[in-house]
Amino acid sequence: MILTSPDLNQRISRLVDWMEILAIQKPDRWVATSEIDKLLRLQDSGRAGRRSYDAEVDEDLEQEILAERDREILRCTVAEFGRRASMLGALYPFDIQESKARLGGAPTIRSRTLGQGNEGRAAYLCCLLISCLRHGILTIEDGDAANLSDNNLVHSEFRYGQVLQICATIALGGYLGGAVYSFGYPRPDGSTFLKAHQSIWDKFGAYAPVENVPVGAPDQENDAGIDLIGWLDFGDQMGAKILVIGQVASGRNWSGKSVVDRAKSLKGWFGGASYEWFTPAMIMPFNITDAR
Repeated sequence: MILTSPDLNQRISRLVDWMEILAIQKPDRWVATSEIDKLLRLQDSGRAGRRSYDAEVDEDLEQEILAERDREILRCTVAEFGRRASMLGALYPFDIQESKARLGGAPTIRSRTLGQGNEGRAAYLCCLLISCLRHGILTIEDGDAANLSDNNLVHSEFRYGQVLQICATIALGGYLGGAVYSFGYPRPDGSTFLKAHQSIWDKFGAYAPVENVPVGAPDQENDAGIDLIGWLDFGDQMGAKILVIGQVASGRNWSGKSVVDRAKSLKGWFGGASYEWFTPAMIMPFNITDAR
């Protein structure tokens, strides 16, 4: 893969993503935040001719403005690393190490090993790869990997979408503490939309799906825009449950993919009464702070 340094005018999260990938690519598996200084110097090198000197204060005004901006970028970058490490704990696949130099120095980011029992770190790295591909920080080359048995490259948008669906199913199950089923197409068992729909609601234990494709519905429906269906039983194990209907979004236009309307449309695939209330969920690999 080709790694491209991000525009420093973009969000800090993308700069942190870039540094995490850089740490993975380095032979010794670590990188110092001083790499940010290098980027800043490269970006500022073309601005030298536009600096203005103020004789009254004996300062290069442009230089002072840039220096303050550089300090803020570095501060925010280190803070973002700390936020991720604090949220994920042992599941964060990087160690943040403060400099041991007496006069200070740049913190370093070291890639942790994966190994057995570290599936959470692997899931994070999958989300990191998808994010970097979507934002143009990483570019897949034709020779990145050989084809697998299904003739799809290991490093491909299709493959990452498949893996993200698995990660999302496990993540929602862990968060909800209940049952979660992957409904997104293509399904591993090759089931049709109607068969998968019938099977899931049979396990749910309430409502009766239709026996045949409803009139006016597409004969070759894939997943109706719904990727995950999960629920949490109450103590009585009856039909009333906390129902979650979710969508997995790995594309750039995730903010326009509300699952609410699609979940309401699914009600037409029941032969009678169905759910009235549900919790919509969106599972994505991106840093949600980018949407602010």
